[in-house]
Amino acid sequence: MRQVAFSSAQPFLLVFLILLILIGITGRSCAAGIHLNQVGYQPGDAKWIAVSEAADSFKVRVSGTGTVTYSGALVLRRAADPASGDNVYQGDFTGLTTPGAYYVDVPGIGSSFEFIVGNGTLAMLYRQLLKGLYYQRCGTAIPSEYGGLWTHGSCHDHGGGIASYDWATTGGTPGGYRNTIGGWHDAGDYGKYSTNNAYTVGILLQAYEQFDTCYTYDDCGIPESGNGVPDLLDEARWSLECMLKMQDGSGGVRHRESTADYTLLGPDEDTTPRYYTDVSSDATAAQCGAMALAARVYRDFDVSFAAACSVSAHAAWDWLETNPTRVPSGGFANLYGHNGATYVAGNDVHARFWAAAEFFRLTGDASAKAYVDARWGEGLAFNGVWYPDSWGDMANMGAFTYRDAPGATPYVVSGGWWGIEQSTLSSADVWTTRIDQDGYGCAASTDGGVGDYYWGFTGVILRYAWTLIQAHRYDGSDEAHERGALEQLNYILGRNPMGKVYITGIGSNSVLHAHAAWNTAAGYTAIEDSLCHPYPYSLVGGPNRADNDISDYPGKCYEDIADPAYYNLGNYTLNETSVNIQASLIVIAGYFAGGDESAGVQPPENIDFPLIARAYPNPFHRMTTLSFSLPAEGSAKVAVYDVEGRLVRKLVSDTLPAGRHQAAWDGRDSNGRPAAPGVYVARLEAQGAATSRKLVLIR
Repeated sequence: MRQVAFSSAQPFLLVFLILLILIGITGRSCAAGIHLNQVGYQPGDAKWIAVSEAADSFKVRVSGTGTVTYSGALVLRRAADPASGDNVYQGDFTGLTTPGAYYVDVPGIGSSFEFIVGNGTLAMLYRQLLKGLYYQRCGTAIPSEYGGLWTHGSCHDHGGGIASYDWATTGGTPGGYRNTIGGWHDAGDYGKYSTNNAYTVGILLQAYEQFDTCYTYDDCGIPESGNGVPDLLDEARWSLECMLKMQDGSGGVRHRESTADYTLLGPDEDTTPRYYTDVSSDATAAQCGAMALAARVYRDFDVSFAAACSVSAHAAWDWLETNPTRVPSGGFANLYGHNGATYVAGNDVHARFWAAAEFFRLTGDASAKAYVDARWGEGLAFNGVWYPDSWGDMANMGAFTYRDAPGATPYVVSGGWWGIEQSTLSSADVWTTRIDQDGYGCAASTDGGVGDYYWGFTGVILRYAWTLIQAHRYDGSDEAHERGALEQLNYILGRNPMGKVYITGIGSNSVLHAHAAWNTAAGYTAIEDSLCHPYPYSLVGGPNRADNDISDYPGKCYEDIADPAYYNLGNYTLNETSVNIQASLIVIAGYFAGGDESAGVQPPENIDFPLIARAYPNPFHRMTTLSFSLPAEGSAKVAVYDVEGRLVRKLVSDTLPAGRHQAAWDGRDSNGRPAAPGVYVARLEAQGAATSRKLVLIR
């Protein structure tokens, strides 16, 4: 949200209307041709804008004063960019390191959305994204204490929709009940898929095992916050506890738990019978990998739980050895009239490979080591790290683990061109070149006009980023690999051909029509953009040329609308959430936040300008809390205005010390009457400057 300065000599209404134009409330938006990270940067990070219209210079201005603090030339970065068709000009402002709120002005084109430079910027983002995963919890309520505006009652843990029954009883009286309560709703529906849940847990825990100090935050606003355990581990455990329930006494793991078909009811309204399916080798292998990893990570926090994870991993590995070929033979398939997603790849060897690597690292088991060694190398099942991992190919997860395992076979780790280290570094060099050549710094391929632009595209580029981080681990002297990983985060946060933040509730141009049953049932999304307030902090799939012909350019094959082809839901091929892509974003944001505790969910302590850092919840129903900071002691005023510039309510008028403060607004005017639903502006005046934040009140 744009922040502008006011002098006492200016007529307030005129200046306020300028404010409304700048922050987009009057209908005029910021210049579409200026693309940047709309969240912000840490001071030492590389920073650049992409401009898709011809121009020769840019200026960075301070929000609140308009003062030019940095200027530079725009240089043609890529003509006829294959992903967008744009002639993209680059403006580098890496030299801007002073903390503050800013926007970019390009003469002849206009101004950008606001962004922040400061320590803690990505730490704040990390906490929000972790909360986004919390919103996917199944088998519990999401109360206002943790969910804010976005709440529901306890779901899928009682009554007719309790989890769950044997799918062989579908269509009749549900039977064969077993307790499978818990876990995460996988994506836009309420299904729970063992392979993807395990892969998601693996993403989180592998990141923690490698870079534990980056993920120490215990204050992300989930129920377990403050218990002395990093919230990332608490959230992963929510899934792990359910995964333990999906395992049979034989060691095999049930492939899926869901309704027979998709529903559009609210989570706590969904009383449709839920069913668990048969065991599959795909699910069992993925569970073995995740549980072996969990057994290592959690032993520093809960020995008993770590032991339970170890028992699960041993049982799954024994089952896999007893069943060396795929079960069922053609891979899991729907039966008994079920229509849920299957999460089945061409084979299960990739999942078995990950399982073997994790189990070997946990136990030193000779058979697990032999499985890895027999399948990695020239002419074998896996001959290098040549593409990012996914739920359909978890081999890289195993490779990264095996590389770090004591006793791993040296030629697998660092042998010929196909060695784990060599192939990772070789791929990273290729991808870094592609990033440098792409107009917006994206790692995705555009080969064949589609390339990597398919369902879950954002997750693909984030796993490119994770692999680049592995390359940086192997050869820290080449900073290009780490820089290339950061570029993917900047792409997600708005420096992309659409100028879109592919996350709900974050940034000035965030996703509105997120595809999710809960959003639709609760009225959080609607046909009209102005009525959309989807549950926040959730990453969506983004551009998808494989399933859409919106544009000939894959990076522009995206739209954020209520699509009548999908019952006025957001198009699931573009705007569906999923726990695995959410986890991929969490670990990249956390890695680059670096465990920085200076800001958290509050505004920074040490600033040299007044700042309203956040309003939460926003949109809001009953009350929202403004968090703001002052650089020095002095007079401060916080007030709420309507879109015509009329005062609605004074919240603060006092002398306050430097540092963090809060002010709450209950949605009422100065006379105690409920304000009408709509858009308002909270304005902070202090130290001769003013800053603002848009508020959305709903009834």
